[in-house]
Amino acid sequence: MLNHQVTNFMNKETINENTYCENLMKELRAKNVPSIDKKLKRYVIKSYKDGIIYDKTIIVDDYYMKYINDVLSQIRKGKTEYLHQEYQIKDILRFEPNIKVSLESGIFSIELQ
Repeated sequence: MLNHQVTNFMNKETINENTYCENLMKELRAKNVPSIDKKLKRYVIKSYKDGIIYDKTIIVDDYYMKYINDVLSQIRKGKTEYLHQEYQIKDILRFEPNIKVSLESGIFSIELQ
C-alpha cells in the first residue's frame, strides 16, 4: 500500500494515511450511536407541502440508502467495499461496529474484522 501524506487542515501537520485513518476511526467509534436495525432505513412521512403529497417518491436520499445497504450486504458476505466519504463510514459503523478501514489514495476500503 502506498503511504501518501495527508494534511490535517485543522493544525497544518502532515501525517500519513494510516495515522489519519486510525485517528478518524477512534473519533467515529467514540461518537458512534449503534442502530437496532440491520440496515439503513428512512421513515417517510406524508407531507402536504404546497398541496402536493411527497410520499413514495424517489429522491437522492433513496440512492444513498440503497448504496449504504449494498455496502453492508457485501461486507457481511466477507467482501471488501470502497467508500469515498467519512460520513459513509459513520453510517456503516452504526450497523457494523467491527469493521476494518484503511485509506489509500483518498479512497477508504472497508471490511469486517
